[in-house]
Amino acid sequence: MTQDWRVAVHRDSTVVLNDSVTCDGFVRGIGTRVQTHIHSDHMGGFTSSLSGKIYCLHGTRDLLVSQHRPYRHRQDLVGLNHGDVLKLDDGAKIQLLKNNHMLGAAQVLYESKEGLRIGYSGDFSWPCEEVIEVDQLVLDGTSGPRTIRNYSQEDAEEAFLELVRRKLPSSPIVIRADVESMFRAVSLLDSIAGVPVILDAKGIRYSTVYAEYGCPVPDQLYCEDSEEGIAAINDGRYVMVRSRGKGTQNWDIEPTYLKLISFGNTPDNPIHSWSDTVYNVGLSNHADFNQSLEYIKATGASNVLVDNSRYGNAIEIAFEIANRFTNIDVDFELKK
Repeated sequence: MTQDWRVAVHRDSTVVLNDSVTCDGFVRGIGTRVQTHIHSDHMGGFTSSLSGKIYCLHGTRDLLVSQHRPYRHRQDLVGLNHGDVLKLDDGAKIQLLKNNHMLGAAQVLYESKEGLRIGYSGDFSWPCEEVIEVDQLVLDGTSGPRTIRNYSQEDAEEAFLELVRRKLPSSPIVIRADVESMFRAVSLLDSIAGVPVILDAKGIRYSTVYAEYGCPVPDQLYCEDSEEGIAAINDGRYVMVRSRGKGTQNWDIEPTYLKLISFGNTPDNPIHSWSDTVYNVGLSNHADFNQSLEYIKATGASNVLVDNSRYGNAIEIAFEIANRFTNIDVDFELKK
């Protein structure tokens, strides 16, 4: 096992690159942070980090500003373009590359002034438009060996739309999803004409940003407490898209529930029916296990640290990487 790891994951999930840059977390004494995306489990210590500099792709910055208007004027929250090379005061460089997880989501490449290249995958989908090439990698630990899909995401999209079209004549539909899948679903629903799509106020603000980046948005997209949204709900023919964890409500007409999940369905079918009104749909912007292996190969990393702070798959992932890549030194322990 190498003794010179230059990547680390702290117990609060902060990823640290070369003791110089944090990703998705705060460490006192390190004034440079990269924000890979806006998911709440990656936002730890965000306001504390504003005492230094936070770098992110423009999409992430715009989504943050949509929820916190004062951020628009902050000079310490800096948006970058895909592939921009940022030079730090110590001679190191940072580059952020899109990873297809959601709008503004990024892989992080850090290159020291000596030429050591280290990075962090962030939460990612596959394939990526461009992959960081590194010596050492912190890998997102979401996708273990049991998270394999034998269907494409194109198949999942078609199955999702077919299910929505089939259920709408008899009931409204309530979709529950994480942020990245929410707006993938909203964009897909643009292809179903004449159906009101209902979001909460936060979702409406996010959807405005997605639309600015060219994502399709339904013409009848309404806030749930707007006049149009309330009328659509009372009419009983609508699709409501809600974030996971948001409370339920009493419905005049019992809806069909679709839960968008990364994994957990049968590997060969994107739709799992629990009943006539409850379904899981494997619509996801997370790479599965085999795709994660492809990602590792594409990075060229000789050292891989699997993030063991957010998910329960790190030990299994590390074991499989060690078995399949004899030229890779792998670990899963938290470093600090």
